[in-house]
Amino acid sequence: MNVMKKLSDELFTWKWIIFIIVVFGLGWITRDNMIQEALANQLSMNKWDVFLSILMQSRFIVYFLIPFWILFNVLVIIRSWDTSILIRLKNYKNWILYVAAQVLPMVIILHVLWIIVAIILTLDLPYSSEWSNYSNTEIAYNSLIHYIQETAYSPWTVMSIHVVFFFLALLFISMLFALFFVLIPKLLAIAIFAFIFLCYFIVSYRVFPLDSIFTYFNYMTFYSVYQTFQPYWIGWVCLLLILIITLRFIDSIKKLSSKAFLGVLNRRKSELIYVLLCLIGFVSPLLDMGASLTTVWDLWYLRLLGFSGDGFNMLILIFYFIIYLGFIYLVQLYLNDYLTGRFYYTVIRYKSLNKWFIAFMKRISILIIVFLSGLFVLAISIGMIQGLSLEPRVSIEKGISLLQLLFHFFINGFLQMINYILTVFILIWLIKDHGYHMITMMVLIIAGWGSSFVQQMIPAGLNSFGYMTNVFSDMLFISFVLVVGIIVQICIIKFLFYKRGIAFY
Repeated sequence: MNVMKKLSDELFTWKWIIFIIVVFGLGWITRDNMIQEALANQLSMNKWDVFLSILMQSRFIVYFLIPFWILFNVLVIIRSWDTSILIRLKNYKNWILYVAAQVLPMVIILHVLWIIVAIILTLDLPYSSEWSNYSNTEIAYNSLIHYIQETAYSPWTVMSIHVVFFFLALLFISMLFALFFVLIPKLLAIAIFAFIFLCYFIVSYRVFPLDSIFTYFNYMTFYSVYQTFQPYWIGWVCLLLILIITLRFIDSIKKLSSKAFLGVLNRRKSELIYVLLCLIGFVSPLLDMGASLTTVWDLWYLRLLGFSGDGFNMLILIFYFIIYLGFIYLVQLYLNDYLTGRFYYTVIRYKSLNKWFIAFMKRISILIIVFLSGLFVLAISIGMIQGLSLEPRVSIEKGISLLQLLFHFFINGFLQMINYILTVFILIWLIKDHGYHMITMMVLIIAGWGSSFVQQMIPAGLNSFGYMTNVFSDMLFISFVLVVGIIVQICIIKFLFYKRGIAFY
């Protein structure tokens, strides 16, 4: 009785009216297109052709249903996070299951209304327990149905499996959000997580390979599950095992890591934002500039194109600033803290500014090598996830070899980062006020821009792939300019050490 009351209370809300209108409108368009195509090709149809197409409309699911579902899950979670409820339920595992029970009526009503609308739209079509001639023929609007009928499952079986998987997929999202909120019970945190999850969901659907196990949409509908997993149920077995294990230990994880985790997030928020921006940039199709990427090296080349002697793309340039100057900004934050803290004690231990500086630059050099290696692994991994080839060639820039790419990225990239860090070091050494340190980033940006107009004679922005040519000596010239820049800046630093021009504050 209580379940029926919850269902009836949930049913008569405004959101389901909107849902019905949207599903009916899109379903009508789908039905009309399929009927017109069947008539044009003189193929017989039955209810299943339209019915299953309406239930598995991928664009509707990705661009309307999932944002809708995420929003209402966040509202349910916030409403359920109540002290009296937590006391009554005794532990966090029970609270997560309680959230799942709260969204269960929504899941049931969603499926029931969706199926009812699909039935209404197919009332005038003939019924058959078998696949139609239309589904057996591969043409424009029935590619999905044609693929499904080739699995050899009956229409009833396909519908049943689809409903089960879609049901599980929506509940899994709800429990995932509840798990996150248990770990970080902050409104801002759940809002950011919702935005990140939605971006991931859409980008993975648009960019990742059709059969990628990292695309959540591939766990939602029958045809996407079937084309991704063999046997088709193995993906959900793995997800459910992960969920069960996490639920089993969530209370222990919460007790051990809640304060520590929040402390790490607070201390490392700059680094986390930086990593997130890097990930978004590497997976975003907006940075493809309309090019057809074939290999992982194409992706690597385009994302780090940066400045160019032939002009530039603003999005590509912004991403270059995020990748390289973002890292330099993090180093600058470290230097600010270091030079106002333990610097004095370490200099005393080394007994010489020059000896301390040599040791310091060794640590910085290792950090740069780790950074470049991590950036390389990230780019290649994302390319592989997107299904790009590892074939050792850059297909979008015929004159450039993989060896040139590696040399320019690691050697010139290392030299460029050393130049940036030396510039930052000099400015921090000279300028006392922290407020002026943001000027450093502007100086580096302007210097990089200026270098593109003076034949790459300024040691800034020279690790951009856009400066590469099919002549290896051009890259050696860039290396020479960067080495000269390093020598000049080291001379300036030695002069500053001689003058003891440090700002003691």
